Amino acid sequence: MPLPPGHTTDDFLLMVVVTDDDAAPSLSSNWLYLGKADAGSSTSTLAKVQTRVYYRRDTGALGSYVTVDFNTSPWPAGSPYVLAFIAAYTGVDTAGPIEKWGAVGTANTAATQVHPQLTTVVSGDWLLTLRTGSAWQARTVTVTGGTNTERVDDTDGFGELFAALYDSGAALNPGAQTQRSTTSAGGDAVCQGGSTMWSLALKPVTAAAATVALPGTASVTATAYNPAVATAPGGWELCGEQGLPRYRVGIDWNADGIPEGVEELADTWATDSFSRTATDGWGTADSGQAWATDGGLVSDYAVSSGTGRHLHATNNVTRYTLLPSDREDVDLAVDFSMDQRPAAAGQVHYVFLFAREASGSFYYARLQIPSGEDLTSLSLRKIVAGGNEPALATAYPMTLSPGTSYRFRFRLTGQTLRAKVWNPSGAEPDWQATATASSGSLLTDAGRVGVISYTSSSALPVTFSFDNFRASDPADPEDVTEDIISEISITYGRDQERQLSPAAVGSAALTLNNSTRKYSPENTASPLYGDLDPARLMRTSVDFNGQTTDLFNGRIDDYNVHADYADRTAEFTFLDALNDLSGIKLSTGVYASMRTGELVNTILDLAGWTAGRDIDQGATVVRYWWAEGADALSAINDLVKSEGPPAVAYVAPDGTFTFRDRHHRLLRTQSRETRATFTGGRLEDCTAGAPAATGYDFTKPFTYSHGWRDIVNAVTFDVEERTPAASLEAVWTDESTYALAAGQSVQIEVTSSDPFVDAVIPLSGTDITYSASGAAWVWALLSRRSGASATLTLRAVGGPVTVTAVQLRARPLAVQRTVKVSLTDPGSVTRHGERSYPDSAPWAGPEDAEAIANMILLHYGHRRPTVQLRVTSQDPAHFMQVLQRTVSDRIRIVNEEMGLDSDFFVERVTHTIQRTGQPGRAPVHSVVLGCERDLVTPSNVFTFDVRGAGFDQGVFDLTVADAPGEVFVFDDPVQGQFDRGRLGT
Repeated sequence: MPLPPGHTTDDFLLMVVVTDDDAAPSLSSNWLYLGKADAGSSTSTLAKVQTRVYYRRDTGALGSYVTVDFNTSPWPAGSPYVLAFIAAYTGVDTAGPIEKWGAVGTANTAATQVHPQLTTVVSGDWLLTLRTGSAWQARTVTVTGGTNTERVDDTDGFGELFAALYDSGAALNPGAQTQRSTTSAGGDAVCQGGSTMWSLALKPVTAAAATVALPGTASVTATAYNPAVATAPGGWELCGEQGLPRYRVGIDWNADGIPEGVEELADTWATDSFSRTATDGWGTADSGQAWATDGGLVSDYAVSSGTGRHLHATNNVTRYTLLPSDREDVDLAVDFSMDQRPAAAGQVHYVFLFAREASGSFYYARLQIPSGEDLTSLSLRKIVAGGNEPALATAYPMTLSPGTSYRFRFRLTGQTLRAKVWNPSGAEPDWQATATASSGSLLTDAGRVGVISYTSSSALPVTFSFDNFRASDPADPEDVTEDIISEISITYGRDQERQLSPAAVGSAALTLNNSTRKYSPENTASPLYGDLDPARLMRTSVDFNGQTTDLFNGRIDDYNVHADYADRTAEFTFLDALNDLSGIKLSTGVYASMRTGELVNTILDLAGWTAGRDIDQGATVVRYWWAEGADALSAINDLVKSEGPPAVAYVAPDGTFTFRDRHHRLLRTQSRETRATFTGGRLEDCTAGAPAATGYDFTKPFTYSHGWRDIVNAVTFDVEERTPAASLEAVWTDESTYALAAGQSVQIEVTSSDPFVDAVIPLSGTDITYSASGAAWVWALLSRRSGASATLTLRAVGGPVTVTAVQLRARPLAVQRTVKVSLTDPGSVTRHGERSYPDSAPWAGPEDAEAIANMILLHYGHRRPTVQLRVTSQDPAHFMQVLQRTVSDRIRIVNEEMGLDSDFFVERVTHTIQRTGQPGRAPVHSVVLGCERDLVTPSNVFTFDVRGAGFDQGVFDLTVADAPGEVFVFDDPVQGQFDRGRLGT
């Protein structure tokens, strides 16, 4: 097997070996075995996929090939097949390269499969997604969910096995990672021999002189052997009803901080306290339903001493107790205990809560209790026709001990499963495992509910005891989706399609049916009476293909209730958290020599921001920064101006505060590489209504602005340079009289015309003039030592005092000089007349101001067209484009009618969602992308020793210097070469 070209010492090597039967390879002991996942055992007619993963550190002495030996005797009749490859990653922690991993195998033949979801704790991890399978025809694979870069999509030219490897292509923040789904394509798309799905989190090397690995520290590159890629997106007609997108809008009416009511219950229709005596079964529950049993002997089931019991006198036999139910959606809970742990390593106990049971198929939550003190696993699962399927989600909440009663709860709504377990002597926790079933046979009909137990322990008998069983209807008063009677509109990004434009506060709007007067604030009979207040949290999301995507997070801004016979509605508008920052006033100390990104983080800290953050470091270094009386949003916008275009600060749909500096489009993959192509033909073309030959379709309206009115060819900044005074001087004085009794205090607000640093606490007799009898004196406290204001506290100590004057000494930060930075583009002025930049760069120093001015002239000395492009969810492939495209994405737009074929950057995103409440019909979800064209690079940029680009023909043009593939980047193996990378603006 060839090693990837370019592999080097200390690389992380990942070997994937895919076979069509259980034949383990033989290879060097230096390769570490990670694990195996399979779809079952092969037969002479059907090959089931088997996947093994190995890894090791590259020693630098491995050469170009690795030899892997197999014993072919385990293969069934027919030809044995092996598909294998090795990927190399640089910058991975050699001591512990894999933080977490998960793998599942399934005999399910569906083309689309969900991969295990990982929750990471290390900053900077890369997420790998591996899909393998067995099919009768060649297959290729696509992935959805999160950001992914294809490394391998290879069938090796035969149709027996396939494998595909993707990774995140960038360092990730810690936490629950976006769950990936993969889809096979080609032929009939199904996987007759099943599939295996893997997720791995690679841990980066810790950055030098840092306590955690910083994003970008791990420079990860994978090399695929013979990679090939193809996609075959299908229309919505390929999806069943449960495969369609499902939208949800929740409003946090009860102000608990979560716009979901997943804890609430409606009617409780079954209860059992087991306060009776019964043998050979559990008898009749308190609520009147008869318990049925299955598995083992009838004598294994009994009720006495306030509990229902499962007795296991033999192992490996499952015990069921079941109640009839006519509910599809249920919320179940029960207390349980065990009398002993499993006896030996590898032996386990299982306890289930299940629902929708019919003919051996059901959804369930399972506790797997190990033999020792290890954590119990809590998983959400599905059984179809008696066959177990891989876990939908797994958590490890706690260690369970014999003789202790625990509360176990399982909730099933639609295809969403939730579960938790806890000691009832403490508070009930949040849901510990949550998952949505999206593939295979989905169970939709009502069925029986109940509890199951099982043991493989060799120490028998084992008894499980149950008490306080409850079955209820779930309720979610905070879900308003079914009441929506209008389209849902959502907008975020800049306020125009220009990178010169500031970010706008994100907004959303919808109309609710109010025929029941539920949303009338004066209606005392409304279940929301007293809770219909502005500023309640709101979340809009969509579930598709086993993944939840946030579309908006914000708060109610306003609502209007209509009380007309023909219009009984309530119109709601919402604003995202950017608006929250506008209401927070700042008064800070002075911060010195910090980058704009650091200061954005500082402002968020001062504003009490608790949601996620994605903050670039910033290119501008601010020599001194402070805020006095400005709101947090204005302070951030001033920093964005001081960073220069295309910097932007906005709140992403999932509520993450996002700051991008002026270099982000040169460095980030989403802006360097074209994410999608959108194509439209000429109007007289008879095939114009057909799907695009390449890329994705867009629909009308398509609006175009030529860009003449936005030309800027003259930029002037007045840069104030401040320097601290050489010595302390009075920056504030107060000659008011303050008469203080012994122990009495007074607080005085100190304000200064210029900010100050190194303030000293006023001293009695030096800074504080006072009169007193005896040994009385004045004690002073200063709230901070820098800023444009402070609070001074004076207190009389030892007797009454009268203060007649007080001053504050500090080093003022006065303006020493004002530097005028003024640049023009003479050619543009000659052609278009002078057009000045109207804004400022309030915190930039002279050097950064000049860089910003150069950037503005480079980008706007000549016209840059803008477009508004509408993409509609006409099929799953277009739907994923609707969900994934965001601010600063590079996309290619082809409009043959206009002669347009260029790369554009997305600057503004507007979602419109219609038909959300019609089961069986795909919702209509469209996005309008407000885009600005990328710079046009001359083809004959001046280059030494190149024919046609020399002194007489080459163009001295800075545009190419800011092309992502050309700009000089330190430490980049290609663009960091001095004779290749070009110094940008």
